[in-house]
Amino acid sequence: FDRLGHLVYRPNPMHRMMGYLGDEVLVNMTPAATHEVERRIHRLRLLNGSTARIYRLALRAEGQAIPFRVIGTDAGLLESPREAREAFLSPGERLEVLIDFAAFAAGDRVELHSLEFDPMAGGGMGGGMMGRGMGGGMMGRGMGGGMGRMMGGGMHDGDPLALLEFVVREGEAVTAEVPKRLSRIEPIDVTDAGERDIRLDMAPMQWRINGETYDPDRVPIEVDANTREVWTIRNADRSMPHPMHIHGFSFQVLSRSGGPDFVRQQAVNEEGLTVADLGWKDTVLLWPGETVRIALDFTHDYDGDQLYVFHCHNLEHEDNGMMVNVLVRA
Repeated sequence: FDRLGHLVYRPNPMHRMMGYLGDEVLVNMTPAATHEVERRIHRLRLLNGSTARIYRLALRAEGQAIPFRVIGTDAGLLESPREAREAFLSPGERLEVLIDFAAFAAGDRVELHSLEFDPMAGGGMGGGMMGRGMGGGMMGRGMGGGMGRMMGGGMHDGDPLALLEFVVREGEAVTAEVPKRLSRIEPIDVTDAGERDIRLDMAPMQWRINGETYDPDRVPIEVDANTREVWTIRNADRSMPHPMHIHGFSFQVLSRSGGPDFVRQQAVNEEGLTVADLGWKDTVLLWPGETVRIALDFTHDYDGDQLYVFHCHNLEHEDNGMMVNVLVRA
């Protein structure tokens, strides 16, 4: 915001390459947001509506970590609740969580934070031109705030942030059991699925998908309707995080590998999935150097060919051409 409170959005070439970051966190359009809660379970539906910022969500009360239960992702409920102490949420991703305030007393305060992390970790940029540790390099943190100014604000991606404060109201505590079964997710049968490799990389000042930038007249990806595919998406070394989003279809995340330590530590199974990967998805975050495999079922009820897009949900990346057409042939 400028000094009169007007929203400022003036991306320059560096913003278009890295993403535009603000210097004020809004929750439901409110800065320094607080929310009064009763002493009972509350269900939060979370959307990352930032242009480029990634959040590492966690709850704290008097400095202590508070667990929460994840019950849903982008496109629906999980099969069962999963307890977590933190979860990443990238632009465009959604997460549904339960927080139990019954154990807290009236007047207690519980804070929703974004914990610190290095968005360039794991991909070879750390310490390089765009890394944090270049000792004052072009995109380093040692510029005394220079990176924040180039990215549109005074806060770097991955800086610790206070997002929202819950204030517990007076009243009797209400306890309730959360169902052990929330829904049924039928795994996509990939026995005879086609395989497709997707590579995310960068040309000078421009991110690409399989070497392509957006051309409305080109269709780099063509698939047959009513078929299934497994996409192996690789985020090239010396890269940055990319939240990848497809229109028209939800998918299931099969595996995640090669990411930074703080992501691998969140894995809940041998395939490396995090709690944010366990349900139906339409957006998946890839860290630098990471490979994510997803299963897609292109079954639909529409007549004729259908044209969709696959793109990065970092707004500036998308607007600068990190997007391709996907044709589903009838």
